[in-house]
Amino acid sequence: MMWQDIPTDKGICIKYDESLSYSVPPFAGVFGALYDLEDYKNLKKNKEKLNNYKLLSLKIPVDDTGRFKIPESKVVKYFNMIGANLPANIGLALTPMDMDEHSFEKAGQSNTDAVSEALEQYWGASGVSSLLFSSDKSGSTALKASILVDSTMLYPIYRQFERWINYRLKLINTTTTFRVEIINVTEQTHTDVLDRYMKVFNSGVGKSYVAALMGYDFYDVKSLSYLEDDVLG
Repeated sequence: MMWQDIPTDKGICIKYDESLSYSVPPFAGVFGALYDLEDYKNLKKNKEKLNNYKLLSLKIPVDDTGRFKIPESKVVKYFNMIGANLPANIGLALTPMDMDEHSFEKAGQSNTDAVSEALEQYWGASGVSSLLFSSDKSGSTALKASILVDSTMLYPIYRQFERWINYRLKLINTTTTFRVEIINVTEQTHTDVLDRYMKVFNSGVGKSYVAALMGYDFYDVKSLSYLEDDVLG
């Protein structure tokens, strides 16, 4: 069955996206980018490790007929002498041939940090601005817009909690009824939302909203109002 009733006295179902009838992790789209990011980090780590290793080759001279000019005993003797004085990250080899090094770096292109590129792709896939976590970039307008977009993703979840709490309150047999409202605000948008409600409050309405945004309990506001208005005048 697509829909299942959950006993309200025993459970609650909160969905990240109410439009879907199946379960999907909220940030499932970034899993691939996460795997790529880990791969690039490992590649960079392995590259840095390889940069600490060297290989020395001793070329044995040969004559026109291909025979070694130095006796084998002397070759081995000097090979062992040199090897005994080398650190562990430097290897030693004997060869009658020339040894060449081949590099597979990108030809004709600037050297870029693949880890940084992978990280940028990750933030792009998640929909979260990299400005939130980057110290080498700036842009207040883009950052503020990104925070607003991220915050709005929480508001549908707020509404689900509201409906469940208010439904539970309706089940309570009392002469006084209450309704719970969760303000559309997050830790990052608190200042802007408070300023907006302060403008409304200055017009004579919205005291409870301002008090809630300031973190005051409802009964504290009621008691303070009585103390300030009726007692202290």
